[in-house]
Amino acid sequence: MPELADIPGVLGPADDPIRRENKRLYEDPVVTVPDIKWKSSFNFVPILSSITYYAFELPATTLHNAFESLRAPKTNRFYHQQFRRVPEIWECGTEDKICVFEAESQFRRDKKVDAEIIKVIEQRKKVCMARAGTYGAIDCKHLLEQLEQCEQAWHVKYGDTGIHCNARNVLQKQKNRFIEDRYTARKQKPGA
Repeated sequence: MPELADIPGVLGPADDPIRRENKRLYEDPVVTVPDIKWKSSFNFVPILSSITYYAFELPATTLHNAFESLRAPKTNRFYHQQFRRVPEIWECGTEDKICVFEAESQFRRDKKVDAEIIKVIEQRKKVCMARAGTYGAIDCKHLLEQLEQCEQAWHVKYGDTGIHCNARNVLQKQKNRFIEDRYTARKQKPGA
């Protein structure tokens, strides 16, 4: 290629922009790393972190653990505790307020235990159905039957008692159910 004449303002052939970009992106630039001959042996970061730990974190953690050990733990689950059984509501006298209170407390605990049992069986059913996939109705039949029996027993004992479900209401419901069963049995007898 012939050389261009020295024309004022003309510097020569232009650089190829693609080649210039490739050179910028892919060719490693030469980087010089300074060589430090002297390095300080004093590192203040571990000293500062240990001062912070012993001055603030350790006393706070120790104090927190001491208060936590003194405080009684709150448990939400009642089915693992063993309470002394007290007389049921039908065994209490009408004027015996302490016996009635203990029977009501026992009734509330029993209701919570029954609710937890149903939740556990429902959770087992869900896990079994998820594990079995399309064959869940066949493989988990025993859990489905057990859940149905538990729900029926729940409904027989606690169902239709309304928002104020207590031992007295459930006792009245049981009495009405026994009377109704006796009445239907008497009606079904051929000689009555």
